[in-house]
Amino acid sequence: MNTGIQDALNLGWKLALGARGLASDELVDSYDAERRPVGQGILHFTDRVFKLASSRSGLLKLPRTKLLPAIAPKASGSKALRTRLLRTVSQLDTAYRGSDMVDTGAAGLPAFLTSGPKAGDRLPDAVVVDRGREMRLHDILATPGFHVLLCGRGWPADTQLRLHDALGRLSPWLSVQRLNVGSRLAETSPNEISDISGLAFERLGLSVRRPELLVVRPDGHIGFRSSGTDVAGAVDYLNRITTSAAVHQPA
Repeated sequence: MNTGIQDALNLGWKLALGARGLASDELVDSYDAERRPVGQGILHFTDRVFKLASSRSGLLKLPRTKLLPAIAPKASGSKALRTRLLRTVSQLDTAYRGSDMVDTGAAGLPAFLTSGPKAGDRLPDAVVVDRGREMRLHDILATPGFHVLLCGRGWPADTQLRLHDALGRLSPWLSVQRLNVGSRLAETSPNEISDISGLAFERLGLSVRRPELLVVRPDGHIGFRSSGTDVAGAVDYLNRITTSAAVHQPA
């Protein structure tokens, strides 16, 4: 069930953009490249589990009859292990880091000093404040289209306008919002999300003093990530995956 839901979610937004002339051929074709390895991994995993559970071989029966009963009580008491198992079974850890439909821009720090999800990973969730209301970050970004998060301080006031102008025909399907660590007492603009607890910044591996940009795809995965306030990389990425072949054909 989880695999089928994620298959539909991965393909749905690509077909929707394609129907509007806003998808490259490579974007639509990427459904197979991104989801086939996931399906194959599930098949291999379930096949191994079935063989382990049903085998009459003495060697294979040993883990089932001796090791599992001894380990299970201790494993069930570990919150970290239960969380890991839940995220694996529910496929919340599924990532598309090797996909051509994700990219990484300029990095302000060496890779070994950075933390948080990479391009292709699912965006972590956290409770934040939007227009005075506590909401989950995933709920705020659940509307159709791409979401650009301008994180940290130092962003020019006209960044949102520049992004919409640069992306033109994609503008109706683009939401640009600021994400910053804030206070309930601080005044915020309609397009600013306040991370009161700091949990969103922590899970995203962000620093308030280091501006970073995240492009979140319609399926909730990070499509592009870069450091600094230059938006050229994000514009190039979005144009690359949403420019259909028909746009380049002469009239």
